[in-house]
Amino acid sequence: MRQFSATLEAPTSHEADEIRHSQVRIARKTSVSNLIEEPFHGIASDYDGVVERHDRKDIADDIRPLFVDNSLAKGLPLAFITGKEYADAITEIADPFRAAITQAGIELKPEEFWIYCNNGSNLIDVGADNALIEQREFSHKQLNTITESEAIRALMEIYEVVDELRGRLGFHPDTEATHFRQEDNSTICFRIDPDNIRQSGAPLHVLQALKRAGGNMHPTRFDIARKIKAELARLGADDLVVSPTDRSVDITPPGSGKRLALEDFAKRTGINPERILRIGDSPTGMDYGLLAAKNNEFRGGFTNVTLNESELVQIQSDPDHFGTTPPVEINPGADQFDNVIWLMNNITTTPRVSSAWSS
Repeated sequence: MRQFSATLEAPTSHEADEIRHSQVRIARKTSVSNLIEEPFHGIASDYDGVVERHDRKDIADDIRPLFVDNSLAKGLPLAFITGKEYADAITEIADPFRAAITQAGIELKPEEFWIYCNNGSNLIDVGADNALIEQREFSHKQLNTITESEAIRALMEIYEVVDELRGRLGFHPDTEATHFRQEDNSTICFRIDPDNIRQSGAPLHVLQALKRAGGNMHPTRFDIARKIKAELARLGADDLVVSPTDRSVDITPPGSGKRLALEDFAKRTGINPERILRIGDSPTGMDYGLLAAKNNEFRGGFTNVTLNESELVQIQSDPDHFGTTPPVEINPGADQFDNVIWLMNNITTTPRVSSAWSS
């Protein structure tokens, strides 16, 4: 791939007014002005909430070609770093993108377009016929250790009661907010929404299980993740990655996580991490691994926020997720996908000298 440098064009006065009323979130040394002015040499992005959302699948048909035309077609290496399991990453990301790339008349080569799925546990090289380059999986010992966590046992108890009582006795929790999922051996996903459970007429023993899961009467997903992490550490599995998201608490094998995936992408492409444009949709544990300000190597933005106020307070005070400086909220108000469309439509590129590629 020919090496290019890219920048974002300054918006017109009308566009600037719209951007000021959008939901882009920028952190650390990134501001609207230097997001526009500073060059970048590759793009690393979350997928859900950036290209599509579970309730906005159709928007991918608009955004997918923009990534193709304004990243791959312009010589910028691209990586999606996503929580999707391997099978879903192939059918929902790789295959539709390969079709869009073919339609655009682009010859995609190996090591130009990566998908880090299962929150960085597995790596797919789309340009090498969707080859699975790396795979991390739980050992039997790790799976057994996970089941010994009191918090996880409490979550499983909640799921059992939800399955039994949903729709009865006035108990109507959101189906998407209360279920366990493990489609492969690289991710365990606990979908949990404590607020929804409390507000849906949960019986007392469910509320007591929720307390055991999070350590207090009104736990957030971050409380639950913190308790699971502490229990796994006591059980000798402190290398397992436990991450709260805006809809779940995910556990992945050692060596996974969006930040490590980003570092791997930088090494494989030879791009300085400071020169990678990073895009995420909400301030979750995993996306902060992708976007947080650590060691000053950050330039990127959030397109949306779905956490409640107490969760925001928690994550803003957690240096493991934030780095040393929390994101600054700017431009509240517009549709999150409008921000992605603006970003993609305003990328301009110029050829770079090879020696300056990693600077």
